[in-house]
Amino acid sequence: MKSNKEFILSTPIAIKVSDDKINHNQQIISLGSCFAETMGSRLAKAKFNVLANPFGVIYHPSAIAHLLNASLANSSVMEDGYDQHNGIHFHYDFHSGLSKASKKELKNALQSSVGDTSTALQKADWLILTFGTAFRYYLKKDRRPVANCHALPGTLFDKKLSNGNEMFVDVNKALSAIQKQRPNLKVIFTVSPVRHTKDGMEENMMSKSLLRVLCGQLAEENSFVYYFPSYEIMLDELRDYRFYKSDLIHPTILAEDIIWNRFSQSYFSVETISLISKLESIHQDLAHRLMQPKSEAALKFLYSLETKIKQFPLPLKEEENLLAQKKMEVEKDNPPA
Repeated sequence: MKSNKEFILSTPIAIKVSDDKINHNQQIISLGSCFAETMGSRLAKAKFNVLANPFGVIYHPSAIAHLLNASLANSSVMEDGYDQHNGIHFHYDFHSGLSKASKKELKNALQSSVGDTSTALQKADWLILTFGTAFRYYLKKDRRPVANCHALPGTLFDKKLSNGNEMFVDVNKALSAIQKQRPNLKVIFTVSPVRHTKDGMEENMMSKSLLRVLCGQLAEENSFVYYFPSYEIMLDELRDYRFYKSDLIHPTILAEDIIWNRFSQSYFSVETISLISKLESIHQDLAHRLMQPKSEAALKFLYSLETKIKQFPLPLKEEENLLAQKKMEVEKDNPPA
């Protein structure tokens, strides 16, 4: 016997549609975990003016707040955070991706990242902060907190679950300082959807719970703060391992697409979504493989695409260069009559 019953195989997360919208005329900064990098790269691909993770991937709220404070003051990078191992120089407040072969090179690179963030903060309309973990590591020799252990032996560090109040004070202080300079700034907090399984599943849940409470407290304290539930979408709406990569931890491209779409529905206007859709169409055309590159039809397709790019209301330098390469390849096989 057939049933007309509809089976829903997910738990939809109700997301508030923000009254404040992100548009292409605004400056966005995305900082935090690897998911902040994912969101930043998608915003950049959609032609938003975004600065994404200039310090590299940073997971802990207090570590992010520390770097925000340093950038806001455009201060010199502190001397006591430098170290080196096997000839590679690094700084404990920054990700290992910024490491260099000499301390001088490293210092210049870090000062550049702080300077870039300082400049962006003076113009910022939106700040997106993605928290990854409430666990923090401390150097045993001097109890200094570190944002990254730089693959050094675990015996050099102590690991501690941070106090929620301590994290709140650190982040809220940074937000207050930024607001004084950028009173119209809006902040979006989110908890990274990537589980930190190396901590242990029970420990991961404690950590993520603290982060979620922290975001709630910050939103309650500050009227300019929003929360986007990327972690909740991953755990409930996408509660299926087909949405995870082979490590069973990181979201697949499909999962990222779904979270991005939910973010778009909340923070982009209908006009902005339409603009992004037109841009995606251009990208699809650029990625299209010409089955008959020597044909006149191929040349017409590329000229039509050229018109779409020229008529697009935002500069598309990268797309213009890619199209020029494609046209050159086709035109050499289709010389003028």
